Amino acid sequence: MKGLCPIECRITLDKERKPFATGLFINPDNWDSKKQKTFPPNEENNFINTQLSLIKNNINQAFLFLQVKEEKFDVNDIYTQYKGETLASFSIPYYHFKTD
Repeated sequence: MKGLCPIECRITLDKERKPFATGLFINPDNWDSKKQKTFPPNEENNFINTQLSLIKNNINQAFLFLQVKEEKFDVNDIYTQYKGETLASFSIPYYHFKTD
C-alpha cells in the first residue's frame, strides 16, 4: 500500500501502554491528529472513521466490563477482553460434604 501508513491504536491505563494494529491504513495527509479522524469526508474515510469509532467503543465496553467485575486488572486485560479472548483466572474448588 504505497503512500499509506498503518493506524495504530494504543490503550493506556495507569501509565501502562498496550499498542496494537487496527488493520487500517491511511494517507498521512488525510489524518487529523487532534480529532483522531480521517478527512475529507468520502466513502473510504467515512469507513475508516466508523471502524475507529467501533474500536473505541469496544475498548470502552471491555474496560467497563472489567470494572464491574471489581477485580484488579491491567491494560493487557483490557486488550484481551476487547479481542474477545478469555482472561486467565484461577478458581478455588468448592466442596460440599453432606453429613448424615
